[in-house]
Amino acid sequence: MSFDEAQRRLAALPSIQVTRNEPLSRHTRFALGGPATLFADTADEATFVEALRLLHSARLPWLVIGLGTNLIVADRGYRGVVLRYTGSQIEATGASIHAQAGATLQSVVDLSTAAGLQGMESLTGIPGNLGAAIYGNAGAYGASLSDLVRRVRYFDGDQIREADHAACQFRYRGSIFKQSRLAGQPWLILSAELYFRPGDPAALQTKAADILATRNRKYPPEMKCAGSIFKNLILAELPAQARAAVPPEVVKGGKVPAAWFLEDVGAKGLTNGGIRVTDYHSNTLYNTGNGTTAQFLELTAELKNRVRARHNFTLEEEVQKVGFDERPPGLDQLESTPFILQYLLTGLTPEELHTRPAEGAPSIAEILAQMAPGHPFALSSLESFLQSRRSLLDSLPEEAEVVVVGGRTPWSARDPLVAPALNLAERAAQDLTHLIQIAEIIRAVKYYPQP
Repeated sequence: MSFDEAQRRLAALPSIQVTRNEPLSRHTRFALGGPATLFADTADEATFVEALRLLHSARLPWLVIGLGTNLIVADRGYRGVVLRYTGSQIEATGASIHAQAGATLQSVVDLSTAAGLQGMESLTGIPGNLGAAIYGNAGAYGASLSDLVRRVRYFDGDQIREADHAACQFRYRGSIFKQSRLAGQPWLILSAELYFRPGDPAALQTKAADILATRNRKYPPEMKCAGSIFKNLILAELPAQARAAVPPEVVKGGKVPAAWFLEDVGAKGLTNGGIRVTDYHSNTLYNTGNGTTAQFLELTAELKNRVRARHNFTLEEEVQKVGFDERPPGLDQLESTPFILQYLLTGLTPEELHTRPAEGAPSIAEILAQMAPGHPFALSSLESFLQSRRSLLDSLPEEAEVVVVGGRTPWSARDPLVAPALNLAERAAQDLTHLIQIAEIIRAVKYYPQP
């Protein structure tokens, strides 16, 4: 299935909005990342599930996001379909709260404290929605969401199922839902039931307000950041060298803050382009406004290298990375060709477009016709060529079969990809040859005009 067909079929579903080439920087807390080929948004659970069924059968790369709190998107974007579920209904009944996955975590915190339901007040101020918080087992100040989850409804790619607390397999910043995504067969959370202990509403709201004030001082709402970047460490799992270096007063509940190790290696205030570590917390990186994902990756790599060199272990990021999966050989060349052409052809006249540099040699127009068969090139616009190249690129997942839905292509499945990969590489080589020909003709026309 091509992206054009996927767009048509998704847009035909009820209560859904579908856009093309949507910048993912608009949908991530870091405000980083390039466009998604398709972006689909719905608050209707039935439509969300139907969209997932469609994507499972489409053999196109796809992923589901929440509010983008912990997402780091590649500068080139994500060549696939991004689906977002925003169903946000919340209902409190006795000691339980039932909420859809698209509800913000803060709205669930607010309802629980107002209803005198104890256990979630420590999570106030954590950005993101409930589904993502369950997926990553969000927590703060010694509390984790897994303490409250009684059951979760989810779609496993085939049907809607329920998982009780034990089946969710919660662990520090992880769950079965996170494991399923990493395994390439994601289980998508639809809703959850949370169970609470009774508490005093006024006391719970006061505690939540105090925690929110503290959090807002560390992570102002307008700051383009994802909170802590690196996971805290379990003391018992650290190398002896690192354990010996940690002061006892730093250890809380058997865990060591990653910030301690980062501060020890001079992380505070480090800057790379538009990405900076705050001066007051060594595990907080933020986008000053003009940062790039490449700069973020370079800075986090530097921080990891410093900690590894001094303490003999590697920090692990909490953030999820999107758009960094392997790409077929030649794909970058195929995607960049239209932009290179636009640069080369700027200022050319129609006469120059059809000029032959020598008898029997092709003109630029004829070369372009070879590059975009069936789309006669018009000098006034690159749209016809872009349309042709877009159709080619949209067909690649189906033609090359390089994508396994929800995950990366396993090595064992790659033998059938050899021929398609060679085909892509051959197309890219042809593009390069044509670009060189065009550049040589332009040089001849501009600098060695015929009498």
